[in-house]
Amino acid sequence: MLTLLAPDRPRLPPVTDLPIEQLGPVHWRHVARLMDEGFGLAGDERLADDGPTSPLAEVMATSGLTTYAAFADWTIVGVGGLLLRGRTGLLTGAVTALGSRSRGVHAGLLQRRVEDARRWGAERVVAQAPEGSEAAARLQRLGFVPLEGSADDLPRCVGSSS
Repeated sequence: MLTLLAPDRPRLPPVTDLPIEQLGPVHWRHVARLMDEGFGLAGDERLADDGPTSPLAEVMATSGLTTYAAFADWTIVGVGGLLLRGRTGLLTGAVTALGSRSRGVHAGLLQRRVEDARRWGAERVVAQAPEGSEAAARLQRLGFVPLEGSADDLPRCVGSSS
Protein backbone atom coordinates (compact mmCIF):
# COMPACT_ATOMS: atom_id res chain seq x y z
CA MET A 1 0.00 0.00 0.00
CA LEU A 2 1.34 3.41 -0.97
CA THR A 3 0.76 6.47 1.23
CA LEU A 4 0.71 9.76 -0.68
CA LEU A 5 0.93 13.32 0.61
CA ALA A 6 -1.41 15.93 -0.87
CA PRO A 7 0.20 19.05 -2.32
CA ASP A 8 -0.76 22.48 -1.02
CA ARG A 9 -2.83 22.95 -4.17
CA PRO A 10 -3.73 19.75 -6.06
CA ARG A 11 -3.57 19.99 -9.87
CA LEU A 12 -7.25 19.30 -10.37
CA PRO A 13 -9.07 19.17 -13.67
CA PRO A 14 -12.14 21.40 -13.96
CA VAL A 15 -14.18 20.52 -10.91
CA THR A 16 -17.78 19.41 -11.06
CA ASP A 17 -20.60 21.87 -10.51
CA LEU A 18 -22.56 19.15 -8.69
CA PRO A 19 -23.35 19.96 -5.06
CA ILE A 20 -21.19 18.15 -2.49
CA GLU A 21 -22.64 17.77 1.00
CA GLN A 22 -21.73 16.01 4.23
CA LEU A 23 -23.65 12.85 5.16
CA GLY A 24 -24.28 11.26 8.54
CA PRO A 25 -24.42 7.59 9.56
CA VAL A 26 -28.19 7.55 9.00
CA HIS A 27 -27.43 7.63 5.25
CA TRP A 28 -25.32 4.47 5.32
CA ARG A 29 -27.62 2.48 3.03
CA HIS A 30 -27.37 5.10 0.24
CA VAL A 31 -23.59 5.05 0.55
CA ALA A 32 -23.60 1.25 0.60
CA ARG A 33 -25.64 1.02 -2.62
CA LEU A 34 -23.21 3.32 -4.41
CA MET A 35 -20.20 1.37 -3.09
CA ASP A 36 -21.80 -1.91 -4.22
CA GLU A 37 -22.27 -0.50 -7.73
CA GLY A 38 -19.00 1.41 -8.05
CA PHE A 39 -16.77 -1.32 -6.63
CA GLY A 40 -18.73 -4.14 -8.31
CA LEU A 41 -19.61 -5.89 -5.04
CA ALA A 42 -21.92 -8.88 -5.37
CA GLY A 43 -23.35 -11.68 -3.26
CA ASP A 44 -22.09 -11.78 0.32
CA GLU A 45 -19.80 -8.80 -0.36
CA ARG A 46 -22.74 -6.42 -0.88
CA LEU A 47 -22.88 -3.73 1.78
CA ALA A 48 -26.46 -2.58 1.12
CA ASP A 49 -27.79 -5.98 2.21
CA ASP A 50 -26.48 -5.54 5.77
CA GLY A 51 -29.10 -5.30 8.48
CA PRO A 52 -29.84 -2.34 10.75
CA THR A 53 -26.55 -2.85 12.64
CA SER A 54 -24.41 -2.36 9.55
CA PRO A 55 -20.66 -2.13 10.08
CA LEU A 56 -20.71 0.68 7.48
CA ALA A 57 -23.06 2.72 9.70
CA GLU A 58 -20.66 2.20 12.60
CA VAL A 59 -17.70 3.32 10.47
CA MET A 60 -19.61 6.41 9.30
CA ALA A 61 -20.21 7.29 12.97
CA THR A 62 -16.47 7.20 13.78
CA SER A 63 -15.32 10.31 15.61
CA GLY A 64 -13.35 12.54 13.26
CA LEU A 65 -14.71 10.93 10.09
CA THR A 66 -16.72 13.06 7.69
CA THR A 67 -18.48 11.41 4.76
CA TYR A 68 -19.17 13.49 1.66
CA ALA A 69 -21.59 12.88 -1.20
CA ALA A 70 -21.91 14.46 -4.64
CA PHE A 71 -25.50 14.79 -5.86
CA ALA A 72 -27.07 14.92 -9.31
CA ASP A 73 -30.84 15.39 -9.43
CA TRP A 74 -31.13 14.48 -5.73
CA THR A 75 -29.30 11.19 -6.32
CA ILE A 76 -25.94 10.37 -4.73
CA VAL A 77 -23.44 9.88 -7.56
CA GLY A 78 -20.19 9.88 -5.58
CA VAL A 79 -18.94 9.48 -2.02
CA GLY A 80 -15.65 9.88 -0.19
CA GLY A 81 -14.48 10.38 3.36
CA LEU A 82 -12.06 12.45 5.40
CA LEU A 83 -10.67 11.22 8.71
CA LEU A 84 -8.97 13.82 10.91
CA ARG A 85 -6.44 12.62 13.49
CA GLY A 86 -4.30 15.18 15.21
CA ARG A 87 -2.90 17.49 12.54
CA THR A 88 -3.30 14.95 9.71
CA GLY A 89 -6.23 14.44 7.37
CA LEU A 90 -6.61 10.99 5.79
CA LEU A 91 -8.66 10.82 2.60
CA THR A 92 -10.59 7.56 2.74
CA GLY A 93 -11.69 5.68 -0.35
CA ALA A 94 -13.99 7.37 -2.83
CA VAL A 95 -16.31 5.91 -5.42
CA THR A 96 -18.33 7.35 -8.30
CA ALA A 97 -21.48 5.85 -9.82
CA LEU A 98 -20.79 4.15 -13.14
CA GLY A 99 -23.09 6.50 -15.08
CA SER A 100 -21.50 9.61 -13.56
CA ARG A 101 -17.85 8.94 -14.30
CA SER A 102 -15.83 11.48 -16.33
CA ARG A 103 -17.96 14.33 -14.95
CA GLY A 104 -15.46 15.57 -12.35
CA VAL A 105 -17.24 13.92 -9.41
CA HIS A 106 -14.08 12.34 -7.97
CA ALA A 107 -12.06 15.54 -8.46
CA GLY A 108 -14.79 17.58 -6.77
CA LEU A 109 -14.89 15.23 -3.79
CA LEU A 110 -11.10 15.27 -3.59
CA GLN A 111 -10.92 19.05 -3.69
CA ARG A 112 -13.63 19.49 -1.05
CA ARG A 113 -12.00 17.01 1.33
CA VAL A 114 -8.52 18.54 1.00
CA GLU A 115 -9.93 22.06 1.48
CA ASP A 116 -11.95 21.02 4.55
CA ALA A 117 -8.98 19.19 6.09
CA ARG A 118 -6.82 22.30 5.75
CA ARG A 119 -9.59 24.60 7.00
CA TRP A 120 -10.05 22.35 10.05
CA GLY A 121 -6.34 22.54 10.94
CA ALA A 122 -4.68 19.64 9.13
CA GLU A 123 -1.03 20.40 8.44
CA ARG A 124 -0.87 17.55 5.96
CA VAL A 125 -3.37 15.48 4.05
CA VAL A 126 -2.64 11.93 2.94
CA ALA A 127 -4.31 9.25 0.85
CA GLN A 128 -3.55 5.57 0.33
CA ALA A 129 -3.70 3.51 -2.84
CA PRO A 130 -2.28 0.14 -3.90
CA GLU A 131 1.19 0.52 -5.38
CA GLY A 132 1.06 0.51 -9.17
CA SER A 133 -2.72 1.01 -9.24
CA GLU A 134 -4.66 3.47 -11.39
CA ALA A 135 -5.72 5.20 -8.15
CA ALA A 136 -2.07 5.77 -7.16
CA ALA A 137 -1.21 7.01 -10.65
CA ARG A 138 -4.19 9.38 -10.65
CA LEU A 139 -3.24 10.84 -7.27
CA GLN A 140 0.33 11.36 -8.45
CA ARG A 141 -0.89 13.12 -11.61
CA LEU A 142 -2.79 15.47 -9.28
CA GLY A 143 0.43 16.31 -7.45
CA PHE A 144 0.35 13.86 -4.52
CA VAL A 145 3.81 12.53 -3.65
CA PRO A 146 4.66 9.18 -2.06
CA LEU A 147 5.71 9.26 1.60
CA GLU A 148 8.57 7.11 2.81
CA GLY A 149 7.55 4.05 4.79
CA SER A 150 4.74 1.56 4.49
CA ALA A 151 1.06 1.28 5.26
CA ASP A 152 2.11 -0.02 8.69
CA ASP A 153 3.50 3.48 9.39
CA LEU A 154 0.14 5.16 8.80
CA PRO A 155 -1.11 5.02 12.40
CA ARG A 156 2.05 6.90 13.48
CA CYS A 157 1.62 9.26 10.52
CA VAL A 158 -1.98 10.00 11.40
CA GLY A 159 -1.35 10.20 15.14
CA SER A 160 -3.74 9.81 18.02
CA SER A 161 -7.27 11.10 18.18
CA SER A 162 -6.54 13.19 21.26
